[in-house]
Amino acid sequence: MRYQSLPGRTMPDILIRGLTASEVKSLDRLAALEGQSRNTVMREMIRRSLRPSTPIDLEDTRKLLALLSDGLNDEIMSQAWR
Repeated sequence: MRYQSLPGRTMPDILIRGLTASEVKSLDRLAALEGQSRNTVMREMIRRSLRPSTPIDLEDTRKLLALLSDGLNDEIMSQAWR
């Protein structure tokens, strides 16, 4: 049964079987925390997992380490709390 359809487009329905009651409860808790529906949370999880990943190159790693090093600098961190 198609309950949402756009003119000229079909929306495939997907049935996911084999989830435990505990997994469904966890999914519902996550959805509630995010203020989203269970379907929206699952849709976003699927979309994230299907996105192509981009490798981090050496320059990106250097930039990240430079930013993180400030977290170990007492002078810089003391200014963050002023």
